[in-house]
Amino acid sequence: VRVIVRLDEPLLIAERAPTGNQFDTRPVIPGSVILGALAARAAERCNLADSNLYRDFVALFRRGGVTFPTLYPAHEYSNNLYPSIPAPLGMLTCSVVPFEGDDAGHGTYIAKDVYIAKDVQECKHCFNRLEPVGGFVVLKQRTPYTLQVSRSSELHIQVDEETGRVKTGQLYGYTVLNAGQYFLGELFCADEATWARLKEMTGIAEKTPLIWRLGKARRRGYGQVTVWLERCDAASPTWVQ
Repeated sequence: VRVIVRLDEPLLIAERAPTGNQFDTRPVIPGSVILGALAARAAERCNLADSNLYRDFVALFRRGGVTFPTLYPAHEYSNNLYPSIPAPLGMLTCSVVPFEGDDAGHGTYIAKDVYIAKDVQECKHCFNRLEPVGGFVVLKQRTPYTLQVSRSSELHIQVDEETGRVKTGQLYGYTVLNAGQYFLGELFCADEATWARLKEMTGIAEKTPLIWRLGKARRRGYGQVTVWLERCDAASPTWVQ
């Protein structure tokens, strides 16, 4: 099942435990976030005190009935979405004039060649050091190019309800994924019955815009996304074109 997510609001998926009061987002939407969102919907809709429902819940979410995808950024162009993958660490480019976006820069190098051949340990054009290509590589039938997710930094305060003033030291920094971006992944169900049960327990549906809330600060104007699900059993895998 292809999963397409559009960010309606900024999204904060904390990358790690916060450093002080700073929360930095991850550049992808991990499968655990999708699992949590659907498991929460199932728990709200179903009486998990019922042993049969609880058994099905565990089978779906904790026993491998459904494999939840990591969603990678998708490039929107001319009403089409093109998938991307994290740039391989073995793909190197010039540190001064890098391969970035649709600019080839001084080209790319393969790490294996860099460490074996004596003549390619530095950029052939300007002789500066090489570094890994950053961001994501868009899969499209043309010369490859890279995609960087759009982020922004925001500050928030916590107000004491009794005094109406800001609490001392209660200043939080968020680095978030900006609204309007698309993310793409594939959800796998063990069989047709599993997919039917997942839809029944969570209320999701195919080819219908679904509103979910993901990540942190969901009550503060963050995390609303629109989700589109479509069966792709007979189609090529999203990342094999």
